[in-house]
Amino acid sequence: MRILFIYPKMQLYVGFSNMAPTAALNLASFMQREGHAVRIYERNIDKKSVLHALDAFKPDVIVCTLMFARQIRDMQAVCREVRALRPDLPVLCGGLMASHFPELILKEGLADYVGVGEGEYTLLELLEVVSGQREASTVQSLVYLDRDGEPVHTPLRPFADLGDFPETDFSLLPMDKYFAYYPESPRTLMVYASKGCPCQCTFCFNASYNRCQYRTRRRKTVLREIETLVRDYGADGFFFLDELWGCDKKELRAYCDELVALSEKLGKPIRWVCETHIGMMDFEDLERMARAGCFMIPFGVESGSPEILARIKRDTPLTGSKPTQTTARPLASTRCLSPFLAFRTRRRRRSNRRYTLSSG
Repeated sequence: MRILFIYPKMQLYVGFSNMAPTAALNLASFMQREGHAVRIYERNIDKKSVLHALDAFKPDVIVCTLMFARQIRDMQAVCREVRALRPDLPVLCGGLMASHFPELILKEGLADYVGVGEGEYTLLELLEVVSGQREASTVQSLVYLDRDGEPVHTPLRPFADLGDFPETDFSLLPMDKYFAYYPESPRTLMVYASKGCPCQCTFCFNASYNRCQYRTRRRKTVLREIETLVRDYGADGFFFLDELWGCDKKELRAYCDELVALSEKLGKPIRWVCETHIGMMDFEDLERMARAGCFMIPFGVESGSPEILARIKRDTPLTGSKPTQTTARPLASTRCLSPFLAFRTRRRRRSNRRYTLSSG
């Protein structure tokens, strides 16, 4: 089949001229390996009309990736335009935001089906539904409306082995449009080495979307992608999109050693950023990461109040922030940032603020 992936416009993060639609790119790469023709209509980059995208590719199916709330308005406009121009085209929707509000999307008439969670195998099976080869009720992790307009939720599917997924085909997008600027690496692109996080923080999407399961990709696959982006697209740095980088210490050390070797092979330094958990890294870990090119580690403190930390199921020790930053201080090439999310209660705002400031 011919699958047109649509990635709606979104308000962008500071520092990124555009964020590469990693989820749509990985999904399109998978479907291409399975023998389907794919194209990504990335509306932050492609200024042509919806009509032009449909006429140029002539898709059999539309797949809309809704990852963020900032995409909802454009997603509504695009799906309604597709419905008006090609009412015969099946519209499928997936992504982080779609997975949390599937019934709303369906009842607004924006899509025929919503895939919940990771979409590779759900989409593969759903194409059989669209072609009349199977019933929607047999596809796991799917939401659709029955004949009476009532939502049907099929059982969630077990997570796939990330090693079964192909390397990302970066040729599906103009990767030079997605460079983020840092002084250390002006041409930074995004990659990922793992999905999920074992923590159960109540404010995070991880518990419902990844079910608190941590899975890793094959290290050789990730390193080949990094090499491709450096050699073929001119990248000089990477932002690891992992929810929790370095959860496995053995894997952390192997990555650092192989990134050093890859830098030597390419004849240029590879600089990178990752996000991790307070208290996970000791000096040896940070020193190894700095040698391998890591120049920034954002992590969240959330609060210094024991009451609030317990309420949001955040197992950060109250004294965890200072040691993490102090440990990294001798490593002049690595910055540890600790943004606050300002969780608080009405009755104890002053005491919570005092705890937070004194512990961080």
